[in-house]
Amino acid sequence: MSYSKIFRPTHILKIYHGYNYEESYIEVHEIACHNGRYIEKAGKPLTMDSYRKLFMLSAEKNDITSPFKRTLIDPRILSVNPSKINRHVCWYDIAKKRTLHISDKFYTLWMPAVLYYLKANELQIYALRDNKRPELHTKLYRFPTPNMRSESNFCWGSIDTSKKASSEYIDEEMEQWEDLVWNTQFDHYNAKETIKIIEELDKTEKRYPKSKLRSISKTLKNILP
Repeated sequence: MSYSKIFRPTHILKIYHGYNYEESYIEVHEIACHNGRYIEKAGKPLTMDSYRKLFMLSAEKNDITSPFKRTLIDPRILSVNPSKINRHVCWYDIAKKRTLHISDKFYTLWMPAVLYYLKANELQIYALRDNKRPELHTKLYRFPTPNMRSESNFCWGSIDTSKKASSEYIDEEMEQWEDLVWNTQFDHYNAKETIKIIEELDKTEKRYPKSKLRSISKTLKNILP
């Protein structure tokens, strides 16, 4: 947050609970400013339209849609700037069983937790050692798949990512980028050790060995703006 900017309160959320917390609802109160004094206006029940309007406050003034479609914010998101200038989103996903298409074969195996960092239509991918929600000091690792052309950059081949992964909603865009990663055909052969491990884990319940993850000299703090 820049300290050169002045922020003022615009809304208050109030949560009401019934007897024994069996029922509840949320009210939103607008805040007006008169002669330098902030005055709380009458409350209204918080609707989905109100959710969207609240999140629009963090986007550009001229945006007419909310960047979040289904929920307030996907709990996997670690950092986000929804405005068109310096836009980015960083999120993670836990270890899962994935199907990898390598050359002309398909392998199904447990892959490690993954960190995605999207900025200006460029996606960086990192591996994580466990499923804990990453913190700023969390160490990052090279993601163990073919098609990694550097410690974090994915080689898309002939895929036009600017057209394939674009959406006015951040949660939809996250899904599209994940689909691009996991539904691609991995065809690089410069990762022999990685492919050997993938072949050994294919159709087993063994987890990807943490000892085989290649450490890089970065933490989450190093990649965030």
